[in-house]
Amino acid sequence: MLLHHDGRHAVVVEGERGGQADQAGADDQDGLRFVYVVHHAYNVHDRLESRHEQVLAAPGGSDEGAPVSPRDERLVWDLPEPTGRAAGPALSRESIVRAALTIADADGAEAVTMRRVATALGSSTPMSLYRYVGGKHGIVDLMLDAVYGEIELPAVPSGDWRADLTLLAHRERDTLRRHPWFVALSHHRPMFGPNALWHNEWALRAVDGLGLDVTTMMSIVGMVLGHAQSYAQHEAEEARMRSRIGVTTDAELRATATAHVDRITADPRYPTLARWIDEAHDVDPDRQFTLGLDCLLDGIAGRLVDRR
Repeated sequence: MLLHHDGRHAVVVEGERGGQADQAGADDQDGLRFVYVVHHAYNVHDRLESRHEQVLAAPGGSDEGAPVSPRDERLVWDLPEPTGRAAGPALSRESIVRAALTIADADGAEAVTMRRVATALGSSTPMSLYRYVGGKHGIVDLMLDAVYGEIELPAVPSGDWRADLTLLAHRERDTLRRHPWFVALSHHRPMFGPNALWHNEWALRAVDGLGLDVTTMMSIVGMVLGHAQSYAQHEAEEARMRSRIGVTTDAELRATATAHVDRITADPRYPTLARWIDEAHDVDPDRQFTLGLDCLLDGIAGRLVDRR
């Protein structure tokens, strides 16, 4: 296995494409895992930069005169925040991110442009924002990290891993329901903000002390957070679908599909589906989320017992 440095980050190369990795020692493997994590976090520079341009591009596709190179590696937290007050409205990173969150929550992340945020803050030009966020990517990072900061957790885990992961999953889902754009956008930036880092540190501490290696610990955390995030995204997408077709209740939604459902129940190839359609009762989303989480935690608990 080789490391190639392209000027921005190290890339793990496994011989030729599809080739076998060379045997490496344990220390080397640990180092390569770290390199992979960093490379994966920054894949935005290669595969997803066009998405940033779409989300935070200026009207007409221009760069709004950004003075910062789009390939600038620095994160917004690496940049000093201006301290002097210039003429015009008072600006700060806090006010900028709050304005951006309000826009995203109302109209989606794609509605967040530097120009619209500047207008919401009473600034005549989006150029004024760049002194605070460094570039278009900076406002995305601040938005994502602000959401992580809303996930309320105790100062330290309780020591009961199952109770802690249950609390984490529920708090995560509750927060993401307020920000339905978050999950899709979160895959487009590295999660290196202070709130995101503490969130992941807390989650890892919740499963520390169980006799697991740290890779397995992170895998367990990832599964639990994945359940919360995917469920929140499912709820957000369903809400958008209902809004698009103009229905608000389950009964209204069923009524729009009556003709299709009747064909299914009359088709002898689908007897079990027909029974579900005829007999199933409405499922409370909170109970359904909890059922999925409990099944996941039961599986983790069973594996912990098997290790003893």
